[in-house]
Amino acid sequence: MHRVFISDLHLSPDHPRLVRGFVDLVQECIRRQVNELYIMGDWFEAWVGDDDDALWLCEVIEPLQHFQQAGGRILVFHGNRDFLIGNAFVRQFGAELVPDTLIISTEAGTLRLEHGDALCTDDTTYQAFRSLSRQPEWQQGMLSQPLEQRKQIAQMMRLQSQMKQANTAANIMDVNTEAVEQAIGEADMVLHGHTHRPDTHVLANHKKRMVLGDWREESGEAVIIRQQGNQIQPEVWRF
Repeated sequence: MHRVFISDLHLSPDHPRLVRGFVDLVQECIRRQVNELYIMGDWFEAWVGDDDDALWLCEVIEPLQHFQQAGGRILVFHGNRDFLIGNAFVRQFGAELVPDTLIISTEAGTLRLEHGDALCTDDTTYQAFRSLSRQPEWQQGMLSQPLEQRKQIAQMMRLQSQMKQANTAANIMDVNTEAVEQAIGEADMVLHGHTHRPDTHVLANHKKRMVLGDWREESGEAVIIRQQGNQIQPEVWRF
């Protein structure tokens, strides 16, 4: 089984190089006959609802349709920026919208997959917002707003997030070690993104935490994770 895991692409029409990099990766997955592609949150810089039919999204959807038609399986996770992605969108390319966490058995061991934001328990302000924004009533209220108003709200939230990041200690925005060790349970390894700090960590119980990287437009690089047979390792994707 050949799997590819990616996270934190933050795609938007304002960053065409990132979009092109994603398209190239999907096409590479088709060429190399990758069986499963896991998109593990913050795929988009913001997602305001499945009714957003912006033309640039066609460039994202088309290669995924080809990947699915070639027999590939696509699994999409919510991130902290695109938690409003719904089934109407992912059905366009035959993907599965998965729960916040997923446990899979592989030749390389049992993996726990998640975006990673729920593990940053020291950031209590964000965790309160996360809990609120995952409630169906809150999401229904947001999606009931006109599309243009939702876009304005998303822009305001991005600015607030940038200001918060600039004024919050770096350790608070990273994962909490105890939260990770508790979450990993019987799995051999946890894979996540969100923190933009790609690395491989060995936990106190000798299990591993592998962190995906964010996609960087300036350098045209991203740290992805590839699992093929009993080998699982990070690699730099250049675009």
